[in-house]
Amino acid sequence: MKPLSREEELLINRQAATVAMSVLSEAVVAATRCEPFDKASAVSKQTFAAGTITVIGRTPKFVNYMRTADLPSSFILAVTAGHVYALEDKRDGGQLVPGGVLKAWDRNAVLVRLPAAQVQRQYKLPDDRQVILLWLPVEKDDPLPRAAELSGGAPHKFIVARDAPSQRVIDALPPAPKGQFIYRDVIAGATAPPSHPSVAQRLQELETLRATGVITDTEYTAKRQQIIREI
Repeated sequence: MKPLSREEELLINRQAATVAMSVLSEAVVAATRCEPFDKASAVSKQTFAAGTITVIGRTPKFVNYMRTADLPSSFILAVTAGHVYALEDKRDGGQLVPGGVLKAWDRNAVLVRLPAAQVQRQYKLPDDRQVILLWLPVEKDDPLPRAAELSGGAPHKFIVARDAPSQRVIDALPPAPKGQFIYRDVIAGATAPPSHPSVAQRLQELETLRATGVITDTEYTAKRQQIIREI
């Protein structure tokens, strides 16, 4: 699907909630067009090619944590009272039309976080677009490392517009805790009692938080020192 102009994306975002309502049996709270970061526009691909993610993450392997959740290059992210849905980004003559349901999650199992402003700038996206982090439940057959199972799920990067529909989606989802770990075994949205991770695991997960832009370098340093003092 060819990249959209700014005007086309704004139009689709304005249509997203109405179209989602025609697909879903639940009342739609908010909806917007969304792109997985590493499948998105040429801008984000150029960012990867330039090594920006390596700079942010310090260690290239952290790129593997920012998975696409097996979603297409664009989809409609819709929030209802009880669920979060990924819907087909289906168009007819430039207009958004009803499409199928790609994925569905419990609303309380999907957390959202905006990376720090300094991290957003490193993504080198146009001013009218931004990266959001969504924690999605880990699926049963997903080999995702335990170090990425943070705050009840695995973090994924997505690109959305800086506009009212996107902001309503962000406001509608529970916020991921800043600089805080919740250790859980998450399979298809089900959680087990928190475990007691080793110091090495805590440091690894702290590094992952910094790599994904959830915490700043200052927060990383302070938390790392705290963990080391507890040894």
